[in-house]
Amino acid sequence: MISIIICSRNQSLLNDIQINISQTIGTNYEIIAQKSPNGEMGIAKAYNLSGATAKYPYLVFVHEDVQFHSENWGQKVIKHLENEATGLIGVVGTKIKTSAPSGAWLNNSLLDRFFMIQRNPSGDNYIKYANPLNEEISEVKILDGLFLCCRKNVWKENKFDELNFNNFHGYDIDFSLQIQQLYKLYVVYDIELEHFSNGGNSKAWIVAMIKITKKWNNVLPTYITGIDDILSIEYNAIDYYIKALIQNRYYSIHTILIYVKMLYLDIFNLNNLKIIKYFLKNIHKNKI
Repeated sequence: MISIIICSRNQSLLNDIQINISQTIGTNYEIIAQKSPNGEMGIAKAYNLSGATAKYPYLVFVHEDVQFHSENWGQKVIKHLENEATGLIGVVGTKIKTSAPSGAWLNNSLLDRFFMIQRNPSGDNYIKYANPLNEEISEVKILDGLFLCCRKNVWKENKFDELNFNNFHGYDIDFSLQIQQLYKLYVVYDIELEHFSNGGNSKAWIVAMIKITKKWNNVLPTYITGIDDILSIEYNAIDYYIKALIQNRYYSIHTILIYVKMLYLDIFNLNNLKIIKYFLKNIHKNKI
């Protein structure tokens, strides 16, 4: 019933997840692995190629550096997606996509929703759980690409944008923004998986966030009804993004415009000066 689609860069991880899936999924399935050991194929293209050959009506797009801990999780995926109003489910997401460049979560306990086990580089792990309303499922606007599930017809209507997002960043946010035009997106809490690696905000991530902001300018911000203080959320998103720019020594006219927008949102906020201090501190550490 489920076609599991993986863009693989590591044969050992692929072998492990194939075994793990066979032991836990609890339904008929196939695994379609597009191999890209050196990153020569972007994940969006790999997912589209695999989606076109999938034989089952439910698609699971998942990274290979995970392990499923829930038994019969495939049956749970199908149950969630049987609701025709549901377009996409995952385990990590947020309730708003700001007009400012931002990722699949905002480090905001009131807005982010997730349930997963995160493994540290040391080998230790911990549970990441954010569900302040104790919901069975939480409606969100953006889902992280770690684990994305949809019906095949939804993917056909909203294929991954492999032209604009040709590496490993931004494809999930763009996919979410496409699907949320017609369907609802949810973080679910009954599928437990462990993620082996931590994400990072590289120059490629920065560029992808710029592309998303430009492509979806006419619909951003988009958020779940009831969220207040949007300007403050936008401000904090810019703060996070500027720090990523500084850390990656990524400067352009775009950087200046983002900072000007930050000033415009809250000109008397002392954090505006803290950004300058952060910049000077990084210079002192020879990071710039």
